[in-house]
Amino acid sequence: MPGKDRIVTIDFFPQSALRYLDHDAIVCIDVIRATTTLVTAVASGRRVFAAADFAEALRISRSLQEPVLAGSDEGLPEGSYELPNSPSAIGSRGDVWRPLVLVSSCGTRLLANARGEAAESGWSSGGGAHEGAVRGQPAVFVASLRNIAATAAWLSAGHARVAVLGACSQGGLRCEDQIAAARLGALLRADGFEPGSRGTAQVMDCWGEVGTDLIRLGRSAELLLQTGQKEDLDFILSHVDDLDFACQSRGAEICRPSSSVIEAARPPFPARAPERGPALTRARAGERPAAVLPARRSSSRSLGSGPESRPGKGLSLAR
Repeated sequence: MPGKDRIVTIDFFPQSALRYLDHDAIVCIDVIRATTTLVTAVASGRRVFAAADFAEALRISRSLQEPVLAGSDEGLPEGSYELPNSPSAIGSRGDVWRPLVLVSSCGTRLLANARGEAAESGWSSGGGAHEGAVRGQPAVFVASLRNIAATAAWLSAGHARVAVLGACSQGGLRCEDQIAAARLGALLRADGFEPGSRGTAQVMDCWGEVGTDLIRLGRSAELLLQTGQKEDLDFILSHVDDLDFACQSRGAEICRPSSSVIEAARPPFPARAPERGPALTRARAGERPAAVLPARRSSSRSLGSGPESRPGKGLSLAR
């Protein structure tokens, strides 16, 4: 998009989306597991919908034929969902004619926040491939490790002010979302985008070349293993940049944009982090990279055993 200043900003947590509704595009990332599940379902050919909560999921489901309602909520009776929020489960099903309606604790709520008023008003039927949502809302994209390069290519071709947002979980940063956001930001920076904040540049520099194997040490991966969901962890780590399309939110529905942008030959990211990479060396030593957060003092403390850093109260990386 020549002739315009191009900016990319990285931030985290569902509420952060409300700060970027004036941007051209918002990219929502929840690697473990919501956006991986959504992108995987789109790749299978299903119609796919993301609901902010169970009540919205029921409203969406009423207009669909035999939908698959997927998600989890400890406050609901057992059997409320047909499937868990699981990319491996949805990817292995053959009933692709049944639409998926997904609810998650953070990822789909981030998407709902990013949609803003557009969630209620739907999608304009006219316009070009890079048109944003109605009423001046940003175009909203769904990314996981499966389609980072394709999403970067699409954004670079049609948007100038981009916010890349990681959902994270339970008020804490998650290394898988930091890695995915940093990779997407680094690809956009290579295409001429400038970091929108000091924190954005720090996240890209610290996490952009970290291998995905580090995700196995994170708290999200630990929870999957503790709850017998190793299949999802294996699925996520074995499907990295294997899809050549972006996914866009049109109201609550997630689908491919109306035309295809497939970028030729980008250098692949390593499946394993470089042995001498500074971020990995610090993580192995138990030190949390201070550059993850744009704090004035590098005094982040660990929460749990994962490689993530503790967020400050009310933290925004858009500083």
